[in-house]
Amino acid sequence: MTACAPRFDPQSLEIISETSQVSLSRAMLVPSIGTTPIIGVLESRYTNAYVQELILQTDSRRPGQSRYHVTFMLPGETGGPGTRDLEVRRIDPFLIQKELAERFPDVAMEMSAYFVQNRFGPFGFATGRTTAGDTCIYAWQTITRSRAASLIDGVGGRIDIRLDMCDSGASVGDLLEMMYGFTINAYLARWNWQPYDGTPSLNPDIGTPGEDIRPPVLTPPDPQPLSRSPVRPAAAREAAAREAPARSGRQDAPLELIDFLDVPPPATRNTATGRWPAESRGDDPVDLRNYPTIPLPPP
Repeated sequence: MTACAPRFDPQSLEIISETSQVSLSRAMLVPSIGTTPIIGVLESRYTNAYVQELILQTDSRRPGQSRYHVTFMLPGETGGPGTRDLEVRRIDPFLIQKELAERFPDVAMEMSAYFVQNRFGPFGFATGRTTAGDTCIYAWQTITRSRAASLIDGVGGRIDIRLDMCDSGASVGDLLEMMYGFTINAYLARWNWQPYDGTPSLNPDIGTPGEDIRPPVLTPPDPQPLSRSPVRPAAAREAAAREAPARSGRQDAPLELIDFLDVPPPATRNTATGRWPAESRGDDPVDLRNYPTIPLPPP
């Protein structure tokens, strides 16, 4: 009976969950270089969408994970690998308030009134601070065409992005930077997948005489005073030299400054007699004043 039983092997195991962990290289969104990296990717598949949770490496004392939530959706599509449809929801204040209550139940999040946008278009965000002092941000964005490019290409698809992030050592500006500079790293290989609007036109003022085009205003750093070593007066230097302990071994003689105003002028020879002053002679054999003076021959 045992020999006739079917063999139990790994291929007999069927995973019924629609969510699975995939390689980091399969991430549909890649943060800009220098920001918080992705450490894990969870992917869910539907008949009309792909959804990924990109787990971020952060330092937070708040329970839960910081993440991007990215959705690639083709409304009306039914040929996806999943077994059920993902509901299409339009972003409005009520939806955002509901998402904030679900993801930040213990944090007082405040929606920002500032208009912000990245290269894909405008987005919104809310910020708050946990009781432990962590800074939190929740940002949302939908990337889709403002209108259909033709009558046959449908809605063109859409990309929904959510950023749910807390960090104990980051400012609001640091967290908000995660919504700038990221790259969309994937696309749906469907003929009607085109969620992006056309390439924006150049500034019409470029090359037009009489029009000024200025660079963005850059704020230079505040000037800092140069650090200089304090100069001690001569009396303090002499006192420090007297109080310094004597060192064993060879000692270098201290340098002495010469006051050139106290140096006597050099002695001069009498042009009439040809003699040097007697008091100026010394014992130096090289000194010309120690040699006898030979009188000049008569004319």
